[in-house]
Amino acid sequence: MNKNIFLPLLCSILFLSFFLQAYSLYIGYHLKFFMIMIPLSYIMINNSLYLDSKLYLHEKLLLITIISFSSTTLYSYNISSSLRMVFGLLILIILYWMLISTLKAISKNIILRTLLYAGIIFNISSILLYLTGLIISNGDFTQRAIIYGLMIERNTPRLIGTMTDPNFFSAYNNIFIFLSIFYYKKISISKPLLLLAIINTLLTFSIGGYIALFFGSVGLIFHTKNKLKFLFNTVSIICITLLTVYIFFPQYIEQVQHKVMVSLDGSGRFKDWGSALMTFYDNPFGIGIFTFLEYNGHFYAGTHYTHNTYLDVLVEGGIITFLFYMLFLLSFLRKSYSNSNVFLFPVTIAILISFLSLSAFLNEYWLLILALLHRLSSCELNEKTLNSN
Repeated sequence: MNKNIFLPLLCSILFLSFFLQAYSLYIGYHLKFFMIMIPLSYIMINNSLYLDSKLYLHEKLLLITIISFSSTTLYSYNISSSLRMVFGLLILIILYWMLISTLKAISKNIILRTLLYAGIIFNISSILLYLTGLIISNGDFTQRAIIYGLMIERNTPRLIGTMTDPNFFSAYNNIFIFLSIFYYKKISISKPLLLLAIINTLLTFSIGGYIALFFGSVGLIFHTKNKLKFLFNTVSIICITLLTVYIFFPQYIEQVQHKVMVSLDGSGRFKDWGSALMTFYDNPFGIGIFTFLEYNGHFYAGTHYTHNTYLDVLVEGGIITFLFYMLFLLSFLRKSYSNSNVFLFPVTIAILISFLSLSAFLNEYWLLILALLHRLSSCELNEKTLNSN
């Protein structure tokens, strides 16, 4: 196949594979599409066994965090659960190293364009799956159910698309919203992607997702050169969108109001957060990686994870691991802010806000964002070197 066609096609499929969370094969672990596509892309794009060995400060701090977190297995509340998680993290580290090595062989232009193509496919597929679910449900939202791309929860029809959870969908979709804003005037496909991505995010009825998107937008405003113009355009788009929804889709406003009312108790999260804080007070050096669910059930009759990444690390990893993790996040935030690809900073802000209501210490989305920051930072470094010469 012609390389001009093959490389963008393979790259698009690679990026899309990170957004197919709902589709996996359980073999003791959930084998996901991205776990297949990374090694496959690495073999097909790299004609050697070379692995990119240069790590930035935030990546080194993350590695130290993982080592510290994994060491809690030695005194874990449940050693088998901790070992299982440590093995999973080891797989993700190997995949990450292969991913950044693969992206090094792909130009910045192809990476950003194919990421937009992946966003279009992801959002179109998701809205079609959601509409299919709505048709099959026939307007009956009284029973909790998942029908294709639709999750019915508390009488609310929430979009999950190719994901397993509407909150994760909203968090993942932020990259396409901010990327399409960044390239709105440069790449034509950005315009329909922005509209579609915003609509899909609204249909998740994720209050946490809306808040993360808001703070990400604030981050984008502070990171742009013409702040007043961008602020005016952003406020105008928000007002027009809200007015349009209010006039033509009043039932959506009612659904959001309902979702806010039933979420005032944190959807049960506050109780688990309280249990997590009491657990940390009793175990300041952690109870062991990936053990809070069992610990919560045994001591507090809880049935959930913390649904808060920061509490996950604090409770399971202890104060030392938590401090390393905070240093990593600060370094990551600083690196994304200094990058000339403006979309990375608001995406980072949105991720950090999403972590307040999601348990996602290290997953496929983090893998992708970290790899993109690594590759785009290396591109900047190369450009500075060429200019200096």
